[in-house]
Amino acid sequence: LVRLRAGVANTGYTVKFDGLNYGRGEAKSDYTAKTVGLTFVSEGGFYVDLTGQTSGDATHDLWQPQPDQKFSRDDFTLTLGVSIPGQSGTGSVFGGFKSGTTELSAPPGFSFTKDTFDSKGFFFGGGYAFPAAGGQLGFNGAIAFMGGTWKDDAGFSNDADYTFGFSFGLSYTYMFGRNFGLTADLKAQHYSYGFNQYSTVAAYTVDEQINSVGLSALVQF
Repeated sequence: LVRLRAGVANTGYTVKFDGLNYGRGEAKSDYTAKTVGLTFVSEGGFYVDLTGQTSGDATHDLWQPQPDQKFSRDDFTLTLGVSIPGQSGTGSVFGGFKSGTTELSAPPGFSFTKDTFDSKGFFFGGGYAFPAAGGQLGFNGAIAFMGGTWKDDAGFSNDADYTFGFSFGLSYTYMFGRNFGLTADLKAQHYSYGFNQYSTVAAYTVDEQINSVGLSALVQF
């Protein structure tokens, strides 16, 4: 089975700085993310999923009371998993790799023009789906072990010493026949990055929170 999907997600992104005096202490951005995905499913229930997402043009408020500046966020996820049929539904266990890049432009007159936050790492989780209201209702959760680098285009760069994160998801899929369907989903992701944890320089933490409500169309064959 091959499944193609494309959709949009109303997304709220927040990054907070704990222990670091930077801008107003946090940046927020609200945008409509565009998502595309491709899934391969074997007869034995094993599957591989590739997903890409981009924010497109958006703005952030890190430097208020200065005007909001340009913002962008791109994500890529590779998931490997297996479905486990049960009496009343289907369970799954999965793992994979994810990466994300956030760019936050600075106001004119700063010594740099933008910050870039790159993150990547591995995640592991599970889920369960069951028939409901003519379709399928599913939920999942995962933990992530990530690496992160915060840098600007003037030469500053700092790598996180440790990172831990988690995510939760809820989805409902309705199929129109065997080949076409719609999926609505809710997602929440939180990642905490510790910087300077083992040095004489003051330690600080960067926390990312990404919440989204999405709708996507799928075709499978």
